[in-house]
Amino acid sequence: MSFKEVLDVFDGLITTMATVVVAVFTVVLARVTGRQAQLTRQLAESTQIAAKAAQETAAITRELAGSTETAAIAARDGAATVPTLERAYLFVEIEPTGLKDITARLSRNPNEPPQAFMQSERNRIDQTRSALWFHLANHGKTPAIVKAIGFTLQYRADINGPALFVTEPLKTGPLAIAGGMISSGSFAQSIDRTPETIFKLHAQLGQSLMPEDIDRLRSGLFVLLFVGRVIYEDVFGGEHETRVCRRYDPESHRLTEYGGTEFNLRT
Repeated sequence: MSFKEVLDVFDGLITTMATVVVAVFTVVLARVTGRQAQLTRQLAESTQIAAKAAQETAAITRELAGSTETAAIAARDGAATVPTLERAYLFVEIEPTGLKDITARLSRNPNEPPQAFMQSERNRIDQTRSALWFHLANHGKTPAIVKAIGFTLQYRADINGPALFVTEPLKTGPLAIAGGMISSGSFAQSIDRTPETIFKLHAQLGQSLMPEDIDRLRSGLFVLLFVGRVIYEDVFGGEHETRVCRRYDPESHRLTEYGGTEFNLRT
């Protein structure tokens, strides 16, 4: 075999080998490219899943924040309602059969003279300074600390409105009325006592009414008013006031609310 033929054979062998190498490289490149594409898709899918998870986490976080805020608001509202539900509530309760002397004098027949044996009793009634008995009742659940009170019985011309006097501090200092209790001489009696034993506070006229005063009361020219105020605190530190104003009705002999909300309120 000549040298030229040897070169031709060698050249063909090299060409074949190169072709094989290129083919192998091409196959490897194709597989690598395919794998890379697969990994890229997986990465894209993973990124999408992570983004969705992040969105869901953010939504859960927002819901949690909203729930936390709602719970905080509910807790604040609940705490704010505790004093309203548990605090003291003072009422002024008046003896139902009060002012019997006024009722007796208004019920007389002015044209009928009294019998001799009744004259002394009539004189005693006429000389009595009329008084109205009452008490303070705590219908709340916790004690009321009474700081100041002011109660008056007023005989006034009908054209004059009630006089709201300034309350005065208790001489003995603040006194407590527990929940479900009433005021008394000792400021501590059960609300369930009988009427004969529970009305221990009173407001009294400065002087007894003359016969002509009774006539003015009967005609409506003058009125008889019971006016009162109580300043007290609850155990939560809140200060409250109870006001009451009642007018004696000479026809029904009852005390009726008078003076509007300025004189009748509870805070």
